[in-house]
Amino acid sequence: MKLAGYGRREWGGAAAVALGVGALGAWAVAGGYAVAGWTVVSIAALGWLALAAFFRVPNRTIVADPAVLVSPADGVVRDIGTVKDHGIEIYEGRELLRIGIFLSVFDVHVN
Repeated sequence: MKLAGYGRREWGGAAAVALGVGALGAWAVAGGYAVAGWTVVSIAALGWLALAAFFRVPNRTIVADPAVLVSPADGVVRDIGTVKDHGIEIYEGRELLRIGIFLSVFDVHVN
């Protein structure tokens, strides 16, 4: 698994913030506030890991079978229906099929 290229800036920025907050937590531990310090360090590390997981790009194997449907996204299909006012100029006046997929923060957001 790798990190999405467009997420590198966010990943790096979050790493810098996590390191800064982690340093404050280490300072608190050294100052005798071990529980508070380790809590701060843990929250910073978990926050950074959550952001890194959000921008992950998993390795996928797509079956080369024309009879198999492949989803364009992780998540749950919430609605399927036609829309006429879609705002796509080249399909002006035509009804299009819209498939609504809900992605939670735990789903892969790279399509």
